[in-house]
Formats: sequence, C-alpha cells, structure tokens
Amino acid sequence: ATVKIGILFSIILIIASYLPSVDSHILNIVYKGGLITLLSTLGAYYLHISEEANNIIDNLISKKNNSPH
Repeated sequence: ATVKIGILFSIILIIASYLPSVDSHILNIVYKGGLITLLSTLGAYYLHISEEANNIIDNLISKKNNSPH
C-alpha cells in the first residue's frame, strides 16, 4: 500500500513541476524530489519482491531436500 502511495506522490510531484505558474527554482526541487521519491519507492518495491522471491525459493529448496526419495 505504501508503495502505491509513494508512486502516486512522486507522479503528482513530477506533474506539478511542469505547471508554468510555479517558480523555476522551486520547480527544479519539486521535480528532483519527485524523481528521488519514485526511484526510492521503486527500489523499496523491488527489494520487497526479491525478498519474497528468495523466501519462496528457500521454501522450495528445503521441501525438495526434505522429501523422501
């Protein structure tokens, strides 16, 4: 759930950075903030997925080793 919120937040920041009414200096900060948020969120999401995958693989290996031949 936090991943989706993070991605939405970063997309909103990136979109907001394209609005012409905002000062360009603030705009740069907002844009970079949006990109950093997006990257860190995706990074956290990737780590979570790989952790889950490792757990599944470990379970499969232990089941294979424990099964009587």
